Amino acid sequence: MGFKISCDDYDKIPDEMKQLPNWICWKAVPDERSHSGIRKIPIDAKTGAAASSTGKGTWSDFNTALSASGRYSGIAFVFTDSPYFGVDLDDMPEDIEDFRNGGSSNRIAEFVHALKSYAAYSQSGNGIHIICRGSLPPGRRKSAKYEMYETGRYFIMTGNFCGGYADIADCTQTVKPLHEKYLGGGHEPAPRLPAASVTLSVNEIIEKALNAKNGDKFARLYSGDISEYGSQSEADMALCNLLAFWTGRDGDKMDTIFRTSGLMREKWDRRQSGTTYGAITIAKAIAECGTIYSSGEQYSQTIAATPKPDPKPTPDNELAADRRTVKYSLDDMGNAARFVDFYGTDIRYSYTDKRWLYYDGRKWCTDLNGTAERLADCAIRAMKAEAKAYI
Repeated sequence: MGFKISCDDYDKIPDEMKQLPNWICWKAVPDERSHSGIRKIPIDAKTGAAASSTGKGTWSDFNTALSASGRYSGIAFVFTDSPYFGVDLDDMPEDIEDFRNGGSSNRIAEFVHALKSYAAYSQSGNGIHIICRGSLPPGRRKSAKYEMYETGRYFIMTGNFCGGYADIADCTQTVKPLHEKYLGGGHEPAPRLPAASVTLSVNEIIEKALNAKNGDKFARLYSGDISEYGSQSEADMALCNLLAFWTGRDGDKMDTIFRTSGLMREKWDRRQSGTTYGAITIAKAIAECGTIYSSGEQYSQTIAATPKPDPKPTPDNELAADRRTVKYSLDDMGNAARFVDFYGTDIRYSYTDKRWLYYDGRKWCTDLNGTAERLADCAIRAMKAEAKAYI
């Protein structure tokens, strides 16, 4: 999706940026090699020739760029020789959708609320640009969907304000944990989930899903009906959430079934962030699946510690022990147990320092950006799935 840009949108750009002579225009040129389908060419607003993010002679004041923008695709701000740096989050349509709907457990909300500085939706509509005062920490400037620049780059300015923080804040300190987390090589903890245990065939899984209590929902999604969703991407995610349950989080079976559904489209195999859109959707559904189908016709969560067999096992009672499942109690103790099962090895609370810490795959990090809260939200989504057992 994309936004229609108008001069009214540009009114929302902070006035302090408009006082600097760091403005250029840009032109969209079709480019099949680009994931967005276009290449963005920087233009000198004064001459119409090519502009450069390091050539001050090709920049202009805001009003000159604005006046010339009607002949091109819009305006852009160059960070070189300015007091600002920019944070660019790109190709995150699901996070954008969740953020627009008030969600706080997404990467867009994490950056916006941690930095508390002016942010606007990008030209594609699938990401955001955040403008900050100050300087970036040393290290990488780009990794997958995350980019941070303070020189030698320009940002297209849409004026499509994200809401919340209209002014530009000094983010020299607040950007450090985000830079370390997303560009420094670390990662947010992922839930520890039991291995897939559903042995049904693909056809048997489809039959079970169609005949379940919520079989009508599965049938509509499987047939390609997206009328209950805001976009097909949302419908894709909804079907994959159901498939994660019915397949026991078996990614291969999920992919096979999805490809036979009416939702299958070319986008499923589109390259995205070093993998594919389909693989990312499946991985997200698996990570958020807190309960799986069991052959005993009950909704249950198999926790990491499998009950031990009887002291004098026989083949029969050993098998029974291996199939045994544990349900969480419906109180705070059960909620805590679920959270520990998911993240217990990767998150800690320090009672002396009164702070949460998480392990990013390399070291323990102080939680400054709501990581613990996002992980708790994941556990809550697992609770909602488990609640189907009591309907």
